[in-house]
Amino acid sequence: SGLVARRTLVPGQPISRDAVRVSYVVKQGQPVSIRYLSGSISIVLTGAAIQSGSVGDVISVRNSDTGRIVRARITNAHMLSLVGP
Repeated sequence: SGLVARRTLVPGQPISRDAVRVSYVVKQGQPVSIRYLSGSISIVLTGAAIQSGSVGDVISVRNSDTGRIVRARITNAHMLSLVGP
């Protein structure tokens, strides 16, 4: 179901919700594409993930051209959408 353990799970014991998390689709250091959408304008930049995350998470990404760190929401394993300015 796409979940991984956050800590060691003990056989025969119930598993609480906080003992698991959704598996990461973007790993720290991974190259990613960052999409900026504004009306009919779409710009795609390249970058490197500074944090790991799952689909829907907002993470920090370093823009490869400028070195600037931006925040982007993970849409899939290789594409993120720019969040805010």
